[in-house]
Order: sequence, then structure tokens, then C-alpha cells
Amino acid sequence: MGSKKEVGSRALIDELSNFLTNHTPNQECIVEFIKDYIDKREKSISLCFRGDRATLYYRCRQLLRLEYSNKQVKGFFNFKYARFSNRSEDYRNELSELGVKFGDDLKNISVILDGNGRVEKEALKQILTKYIELIDCWLGCMRKKTICEGDRQQQLFAVGFGNSENTYFDIEYREPRETLINAGYYNYIDGDLEAKRTEHKKHSGGRFDLLGLRKAKSGYVLQFAEVKTKPDSCDDPSGVLDHIRDYTKYCNYKTLVDKRKSDAVYTVNLLSEILNNDIRLKVDDIIDHEIVFIFTDDSVKKVKQYRQVLEEKNIIIECYDKNLNRIE
Repeated sequence: MGSKKEVGSRALIDELSNFLTNHTPNQECIVEFIKDYIDKREKSISLCFRGDRATLYYRCRQLLRLEYSNKQVKGFFNFKYARFSNRSEDYRNELSELGVKFGDDLKNISVILDGNGRVEKEALKQILTKYIELIDCWLGCMRKKTICEGDRQQQLFAVGFGNSENTYFDIEYREPRETLINAGYYNYIDGDLEAKRTEHKKHSGGRFDLLGLRKAKSGYVLQFAEVKTKPDSCDDPSGVLDHIRDYTKYCNYKTLVDKRKSDAVYTVNLLSEILNNDIRLKVDDIIDHEIVFIFTDDSVKKVKQYRQVLEEKNIIIECYDKNLNRIE
């Protein structure tokens, strides 16, 4: 296994950080894919850090999960995305020939990216292209509509990524259970650790669709963003009011917010190094934090219903049409 990092931190273990910052053919392939797709709106590719793994997301679905073990960096993919394809076996054979390893767990087929047995760059390009095709096929069969909340999250990330005024740097952040418990998030529960873990199952906290930074006059403001696309998703359970409770409670815990600020600096700086951008931040550059609720597509019809409670909590409201043009 690789070096360990603090629980709840997004800081990558050294082995993954080194792989993503050192120029090797497969590192260059991954960087090229991100850059080639970043302008493809909801079909962009984002890179997020998860401590002991780094994840490429495509349409908010895991395209490639990078992990380190036994002196190898491996990339994992969920082949269950192939179950609706009439070419499932063809894909399996083609991927096998390109160097993908299949086993009993189809949710974790793997390819070696660095270390003994690593695939060639051209093979990795073909592998990633096939993975994208499988995700598109799966989503096309699973969804009645072509665009959903996950697509809008990915699109917002792509539109703002690297922007000096307002950028997003993480998608689908979920605060680890133990971090919340240690911070006192569930201290209203009378009971031991197991009781608090049970409460977390019922009421998980720290659930953010996007994390971003907005440039202000004297620094940057950390943004906790919730995205709503469908009108039904605005209503409880897990609707606007539920997320207001979660977001505002989370922001009352200074230790959690300060950690997200630290992670923001680490993430933006590392992404900048990987993608050859010129952004370099210090923790002192992040001077504040704010909550943003983003309504897109038909969900904008619900803004009137929730505007008062959002404004009372000093939550910023942003609205976009179906083409993601800003309308508020």
C-alpha cells in the first residue's frame, strides 16, 4: 500500500500525487483526455482527489479510479455499465486485448498505469474511449431524459474550471462519517459511537454537489454548492429544505470549514500543477465561505417557493436555463 494521509483529507497519497505530476506516457494520456474534454460541457472529464485514490469523472460517473498498491498505479472501471450494450462481449474482448484485467468483480476491472505490466499510451487512449462509450450507453438506457442533475454538475464544473473569477474544483463531496462524528455533528444523540453511526445512516451530513472558489476583492470565498435540475428534486425528502439544514449546520463547525479551505488550496494547486495552469493559492487567500443553491432547467420554477427561506439564511441563488445561460 502507499503512504497514508489524514482521515477525511482530500490530499493524495504521495504515490498518486507523484504519478499525476511526473511526465510519463500514461500520465500525459490522462492529462490530454481532461484537456480535450473540458470544453465538452456535460460530457467533460473532471479529476477529483480522494486521499488514497484519484478519480476521473465523466457525466458525474466514475470513468477511472486510480489507486496504488504493490508498487503499481492501477485504474479501475465498473464494467456493469456494459450490461445494456448489445456489444458487451465484444467490448470485453477488445478491452482484454488492450490490457484490461477482468476478474469475478466486474465493478472493478483494472488496468496497470504505472509499474510492471503497465499498458502503452495508445492502448490507454482506446480503453478510456471505450469506457466513455459504455457510460453513454448505460445512461441512455437508464434515463428518460438526456440531461439530469449529474450532467449539470459536470457541465458547471467544466464551465468554471480554471476560471480566475469563479472556479469549481470538486464534484460530489461527501464528508466521511467518522470526521463528522469526531467534529460533534451527532452529539445530540445520547449514546455511544455505534448510536451515532446509526444516526449517520439516517441523516448523513456534509453532502455537497460542487465545491468552488469565488474571487473577492481581498481574496477567495469558498463555495458549498447544491445543484437542482428537476422540480421534484426540490421537495423533501432530500430536497431544498433538507439541504439547507445540512449546509447551514455544516458551516457552523469551524474545524470542518477550515479543513475544506485547506483542501481547496491543496486541490487547486495540485490541479494547476498537473494541468499546467498558473494558479497558486495559500490558505490565507481564502477569506470566507458561502452557500450557493443552483437551479437549472425546469427546477427554476421552484425558486419562488423557496426564495424567502434561502434569502433568510443568506444563501446565494443562481439560476440557469436549459442551455446553462445565467438567468439570475
